[in-house]
Amino acid sequence: MGYKIISDSSSNLYEIEGINYTTVPLKIHTEIGEFVDQKGIELKKMVEYLYTTKEKSSTSCPNIGEWLKAFEGEKEIYAITISGNLSGSYNSLQKAKEAYLEENPEAKIYAIDSCSTGPEMVLMIEKIVELKEKGLNFADTCAEMEKYMPRCKILFALNSVKNLANNGRVNSIVASLVGILGIKMLGQGSDDGRIELIYKGKGMKNVLKRMFVEMEKAGFAGDKVVISHVFNDEANEFITKLIKDKYPDCKINSHLTGGLCGYYAEKGGLILGYEIKEK
Repeated sequence: MGYKIISDSSSNLYEIEGINYTTVPLKIHTEIGEFVDQKGIELKKMVEYLYTTKEKSSTSCPNIGEWLKAFEGEKEIYAITISGNLSGSYNSLQKAKEAYLEENPEAKIYAIDSCSTGPEMVLMIEKIVELKEKGLNFADTCAEMEKYMPRCKILFALNSVKNLANNGRVNSIVASLVGILGIKMLGQGSDDGRIELIYKGKGMKNVLKRMFVEMEKAGFAGDKVVISHVFNDEANEFITKLIKDKYPDCKINSHLTGGLCGYYAEKGGLILGYEIKEK
């Protein structure tokens, strides 16, 4: 029997070659129009506009109907969302799951609140693919994912947290400190899926050096890393080199963010997901 993986678009992963995979889009609402977070989004236009404007903007999560459309015809589904403490996407997924199972009682749906976003979600999605390619059934795949997910962590190196603060995702006092005189923020995802400030420093390189320290402190030992950035190749190359210099065999996958992560990480921001040692 086949399976399907579905994520909301905060994963930044719009397709996986050879895999029955799709995303349901979040949306970014601005004064110049709505940006739907899907393949082909005008990311550069959105990011540059948000960088210069003082106008209000906001985001919205996928609705129940969009999840149901993605479920259509499937019997074994793995669905993953951005943290439920940052968005209503997981709540929408749960309601869609209930409705779909009522009409399709033979179906199986594993609904995952990633308690994270972007690169950490990619790690989880890739793990599901790995487990299914090994031939694990639904129950065993779910059990293995419950063991694996605590090994996934996320860090944020940000030039600005204006959009996070304006939408209530971080404290406005914290936001006022970032961006002044070159001050950058290093944040991490908490266990319950919130964003915590752990360091602020002058210049992105100093923040990225601290990022690497925090990775090792958490238990990173050269396993998988996924990096998403908002048009900041220099930062991407810098943190990649830091990691590779010590862990030359580390598998690092890097790419631009999608729309939702680009909106919150803002121009020049970088988000890094990584695996820690198995305890």
